[in-house]
Amino acid sequence: MPRRAPVLVLVLGLLLGLTLAACTAPPAGTPTPNPPAPVVSPTRAEAPEPRVGTTCAHLLGVDELQRLLLAPIRVQTDETRIDDFGGAVLRQAGGIRCAWGGDDRTDTTYDTGLTLSLLPDAEGDYARYRSSQYFEGDAAGTGPTSGIHCDSSAPICGGEVLVGTTWLSFTYSDKGRASDLTPTVVDLVTRMASRIGKPTGSAWSPPTGSLDRLPCTGAAGTTLIGRTAVASAPEEETGTVLFDAVAARHANVSVCSWSTGDGGPTATLQLLPGGGWAFDPLAASGATWPLIGVPLRSASPGTDGALHACGDTCEAAVSVQRSLVAFDSFPPDAAGFDAQLARLGGVLAG
Repeated sequence: MPRRAPVLVLVLGLLLGLTLAACTAPPAGTPTPNPPAPVVSPTRAEAPEPRVGTTCAHLLGVDELQRLLLAPIRVQTDETRIDDFGGAVLRQAGGIRCAWGGDDRTDTTYDTGLTLSLLPDAEGDYARYRSSQYFEGDAAGTGPTSGIHCDSSAPICGGEVLVGTTWLSFTYSDKGRASDLTPTVVDLVTRMASRIGKPTGSAWSPPTGSLDRLPCTGAAGTTLIGRTAVASAPEEETGTVLFDAVAARHANVSVCSWSTGDGGPTATLQLLPGGGWAFDPLAASGATWPLIGVPLRSASPGTDGALHACGDTCEAAVSVQRSLVAFDSFPPDAAGFDAQLARLGGVLAG
C-alpha cells in the first residue's frame, strides 16, 4: 500500500455468520461505470474462473459503502474486469480484485474509496507473512486475525486478513474525514469477512503450447535493450511474503531483469504462462495505468499484439504463444521503447 499507517489495531475473531445492520440513511451518490470502454469478461474456454467463493457485489453493496464515505463513489469495478497485468495474475491464481472509488487518486490509491483483493488457498503464505517483519499485528495471535493499521495523520487504513484459507488485502480511504477511521474499518472488514465462502474448484492449468519460460541471459537483455546488458542477480527475499508476490507465485509468474551496469537503461520481463486469455479484456477495459497513462494497441513482430504506454516508465502487455508478458523499460523513452518492442518477439523466440 502506498501509504502505510503507524497506528495499529489487531482485530481478532472475524467470525462468519454476522448479519448486516439495517440501512438507515440514503446513499450519497450513484456510481457510474468506469469509462470509456465497457467491462468485458473473458469468454474463451481457457480463461480461468475466480475461486474465492464470493463476488464483489456479495462482499459489499455500493450503498452500504457510500453511507460511510464523505465523497460520492464515482467508479466501481468488479471481478469481471481486468485492468492490468497484476489483475490478470490475480485472476489466474483464482483471486479477484474489487474497487469502489471517487474522482481523485494519489499514486495508485483512491483518495476516497475501497480497493480489495482476495486470494484463495493462501493459509500457508499468510502464516509466513505473519511471521515476517512486514506483519503489522500480533504474530502470536491465532485464528482468523488481521492487522488493521490506520494513519493518524491521514484518513487512510489498510490491512491483511485471513478468512478460512482466503487472504484479504485492502486499502480504505475517506478524504476529509477528521475522526479516527479504525472503528468504521474494523466493522466493515468484519462484515465482509462473514461473506467470504470456502474456495471453489481446483487450480487452473495453462493450455498446452503456452509460452512457459523466459530467456534470462545477458545476450537476451543486450538484444532487448540495445546496449550491452547483464542479467540482474536474483531478488532477495525482501517483500516476497507480501500479497502481490504471493499471488504471482500461485500463478507461476517468472521474471527476468537486466541493466547496463553503468546507471543506464534497465528492462524487466514478467511472464504469466497461459495468460493470453487476458489480453483482449485488458485492451477492452480502457483503463489508465497509474503513473503511466492510457495504453495504445500496437503490433509487435513475432507476437499476437501489444498494449504499451510511457509515463514514469515505459510499460507493455504483450500477448504471445497463449501467454501474457509484461515489459517494463526505464528510463522512459517512447521512441526507444518502440524499438525494443520490435525486438521483443525475437528475444522471446530465442
